[in-house]
Amino acid sequence: MKMKLNDFGLLLSSAVNNTNPNIRKELIILSEKQKELSIKKQEIERKKKEFYMNTYEYKREKNRILYEEYLANRRILYKKWIENKKIADLQQLLSYKLPDIENINDIYTIDIKKSKLKSNAKQEIPEIYIKEKEKKEEEYYEEEVEEKEEEEYYEEEEEEEEYYEEEEEEEEEED
Repeated sequence: MKMKLNDFGLLLSSAVNNTNPNIRKELIILSEKQKELSIKKQEIERKKKEFYMNTYEYKREKNRILYEEYLANRRILYKKWIENKKIADLQQLLSYKLPDIENINDIYTIDIKKSKLKSNAKQEIPEIYIKEKEKKEEEYYEEEVEEKEEEEYYEEEEEEEEYYEEEEEEEEEED
């Protein structure tokens, strides 16, 4: 039971008015319940943080340390190869592999809400939506084809008009 401000206010007003002789006991009980609730809430927050730290943050830190060690060792091998210019040093540098780094989700909060769907699960799309989408695509392509045909028709007409105009001009020049 969560203590509300109204409950506390009613108890205080009854204490002031001396209407309830057991008011002191009720106030103590309410304050104890409130303390218990706050302790439970703190415990839940602590557990969330602990889970987050164990699941994500510590692994990230481990990956960061592994990668820094890898870079430091690689720099040493590189400097050694630059100084000596030996094939053995180059082979050693090339054979030095990146450590196995754990893949960690990009979660940076302790308030993690689990979804009902799994991340790799495919969501079923109702057939109606698929048919509507196909219909819209068909209409779009039909409109596109019609527009192209109209453009081609007008272009042909313009070319014909230009041709006839050129012929008329040639005839007028001959006369």
